[in-house]
Amino acid sequence: MVSGKARQFGCEVEVKTQWHGAEFAFPTLHIALRKRKFMSAPSFFMVFNQGLTHAALVNRHVILASPLIEVKNVTVPSGERFYDIPASKFTVLNVVAPLSLS
Repeated sequence: MVSGKARQFGCEVEVKTQWHGAEFAFPTLHIALRKRKFMSAPSFFMVFNQGLTHAALVNRHVILASPLIEVKNVTVPSGERFYDIPASKFTVLNVVAPLSLS
């Protein structure tokens, strides 16, 4: 749970090991359907690149409004269902840039 400025929200974090560098070079972001359990309360999802320098930030409303697709992967070879979120629907943040405290 993240708290501050009289607000609280959940934050689920993961790393997309195939994402290298600053640019998110994929047409969509996949969030596993099994992560829906974190979306009953206000929450954000952060998906980091392999170098942990940038992260895609998306809120639960965008995820829940996205279509579901089946994707084969190493963990579930027969296919697992994912929310398929268009790149235009999330923000990529530089998480290592110096903060401006002005």
